[in-house]
Amino acid sequence: MAQGAANQYHDAIRKQKKKHWNEFPADNDNICKAAKYLKSGDDSAFGRLPQLVKADGITTTDHREQAGEMPATTLEEVERQLFAAKSWKAPGEDGLPAIVWKMIWLTVKYRVLELFHASLAEGTLPRQWRHAKIIPLKKSNKQDYTIAKAWRPISLLATL
Repeated sequence: MAQGAANQYHDAIRKQKKKHWNEFPADNDNICKAAKYLKSGDDSAFGRLPQLVKADGITTTDHREQAGEMPATTLEEVERQLFAAKSWKAPGEDGLPAIVWKMIWLTVKYRVLELFHASLAEGTLPRQWRHAKIIPLKKSNKQDYTIAKAWRPISLLATL
């Protein structure tokens, strides 16, 4: 009986949260608030990672230490992800679809891997990778497209 009540309680919380976040962008006064919630700061690449416990048992104190605890990215992992990506998917601000990277991969693969390793070692992302091209798409069967909730934003990111 107690378990049923607990499940009912947690279901009610989940439903209320979902309702709130579905209604929040519909109010045009909340658009600026939503943008602030999504805004990235100077340390946004690793800003949401919790402190990690290193192998020696000491907790990390900054983003560089956090990055140092991450496993090294291998060339095979990068290649697997690149070749699994859809070739002609819409690109981000760089304008380069995945097919471009696939075509020049043999020439640039070690430089790209060095870039990934440097990014992880520094605990930062290149500035260009922190920006998205936001494209609003109309949701189907909406009465009024002057309301923010009638649109669905998609983020186009740099392919790498």
